[in-house]
Amino acid sequence: RLQVSLGTVRAVMRQLAQDGRIRALQGSGTYLVSNKASASRPFKIGISYPLSRLQDPDGWISRIGGGMFPVALTGEVVLEGISNNGTSADGIIAELSAKMSELDALVVLPYTGISHDSLIARYEDAGKPVVHIHPPSLTSTANFVSSDYFGASYELGRIWRETCRHLLILTSVSDLRSLTTAVSYQQRQAGLLSGLGTDFWNRSSLRICTTAGNEGTIDAGYRAMRQHLSECNEVPDAVFCSGDWLALGAVQAFQEAGIRVPDSVSIVGASGLDLSQTECPNLTRIRHELERVGQQAVEMAVTRITLKGGSLPGIVVPTSFIGGATTRPEENALMKIRPSSPVRFSPAAETAPAAP
Repeated sequence: RLQVSLGTVRAVMRQLAQDGRIRALQGSGTYLVSNKASASRPFKIGISYPLSRLQDPDGWISRIGGGMFPVALTGEVVLEGISNNGTSADGIIAELSAKMSELDALVVLPYTGISHDSLIARYEDAGKPVVHIHPPSLTSTANFVSSDYFGASYELGRIWRETCRHLLILTSVSDLRSLTTAVSYQQRQAGLLSGLGTDFWNRSSLRICTTAGNEGTIDAGYRAMRQHLSECNEVPDAVFCSGDWLALGAVQAFQEAGIRVPDSVSIVGASGLDLSQTECPNLTRIRHELERVGQQAVEMAVTRITLKGGSLPGIVVPTSFIGGATTRPEENALMKIRPSSPVRFSPAAETAPAAP
């Protein structure tokens, strides 16, 4: 519009970047940062989780925290978590409400088991933008950063549509269709079913097995699969587990029943955890770039602040498959993972904490 050359535009953009006047975010765009924003105090961003628990070395959430903390180390933001005592739904909401006047924005993690709707509305109305880790609903399109749960499950369903006839979903969620079920679980199921396609049901079957007490441990997966095998004459060709701990328990149950993994049954976990200290470190599973999710959530909060609360398109972070020991060679080729070592399990069932 100003009728200047491309070289002039590039030179100005470089100068603006050096002056801290523009900020580029991968997958989002380039935004103007006001002089006031760049010269003011660091932005204080609330996290709906205790910061000390974000540093848990073995948990799912710690990897999200691992992406958040480097952003804070730049000096641009200060992270403010809730207290370790804020475990009840009412306590979390009350604490975040009390902190609202001190915060510039809020990043909401979905693992507190509470509805944040009223709290989020109060923050947004007060000009304190909110960013979600995982979309808050299946219809959400803005102000969230999420791993690609649907896409990963869709790809797995597309692969199994060609290689399997009898599938099983092993989950710790009692009702996958409930509106109160975490969006990530709903996206996993929807992606798998979409990948299988409508013609799958004309020649194949799918069953759902739920653990007792909605537990997501190795022992819970082991017990649920043993019970399923004792009650059902049909051995599945493949099992999709909503968590890696459940998948490890399922592998052990099949091995003890004399059913070879992966020759007779393929097993895939959905969490992508570090299993290096387990009996099956190369379990086939979905790898989630959780550090990137945490980083981009904080960066989106900063951008929304500089945009005076303006909404931004949701960001979906791509996934991949890793492991390969519990899926067949032809499946590994389609998942683009290398073959791994055979599965080995000791007879004793182990226990481990559940992952979201």
